[in-house]
Amino acid sequence: MTFPLGTETLWTRADAIGGLADGDPVGTWFDSSGRGNDLVQATASKKPLYKTRIVNGLPVVRFDGVDDVLGNALTLPTVFTCLVVFNATGGGADRRLIGAGDASGGQHGYELRARNDAGMLAILRNAGANGDINPGENPTPGFEVFTVSVGAAGPKCWRDGVSKGGNTNITAVSTGGLTFHLGFSGDGGASPFTGDVAELILYSSQLSDPARQDAENYLISKYSPPSLVYQRVYRPTLTR
Repeated sequence: MTFPLGTETLWTRADAIGGLADGDPVGTWFDSSGRGNDLVQATASKKPLYKTRIVNGLPVVRFDGVDDVLGNALTLPTVFTCLVVFNATGGGADRRLIGAGDASGGQHGYELRARNDAGMLAILRNAGANGDINPGENPTPGFEVFTVSVGAAGPKCWRDGVSKGGNTNITAVSTGGLTFHLGFSGDGGASPFTGDVAELILYSSQLSDPARQDAENYLISKYSPPSLVYQRVYRPTLTR
């Protein structure tokens, strides 16, 4: 299974973390893209935990829903594709998984929220213009691959490779000069994320559909149960 390489801006994989034992705090989640955009946390109480053998025998980074957050100095690209493998396990109605900008204030950037009362929500803003996407589905138990893409075709999102809608109001996001955060909002808003993150890939482009599907299939094959891998990735065609 291959996926597009070369334009990724940030790539964090829990299975690439070395030197930690189960339950150890994660102070640095190294960037596997080679661009040096490591996600870091210096405050001991705000470090998420490294947990082994959680999904398909692979590790995850676990966020406590209180104050755990990792971040870096990366300003979110205004045009991008972001794929994340996560499992939301609780912690309230509006769990901010990704925050880059002051989207919760309604002006700039991108937030991905796992909402147990109203489904997944991607907040996308360009100088106040609203490009939000609400697929209207609650997070289901277990890990999922969620993709958000922003560019000339407008914001779109997919869940385990299945389209969940879009919004043609904007073709790029503004950042307000704020930077990328995992586990909390970029502007320090309420309701941090509770749950596990296994992998995240951020591209500084709106991937073509074939390239996006390759990236999604890589993640689905790696983290999903065999039945879902067979359904989503291989999709056999039966002929007489």
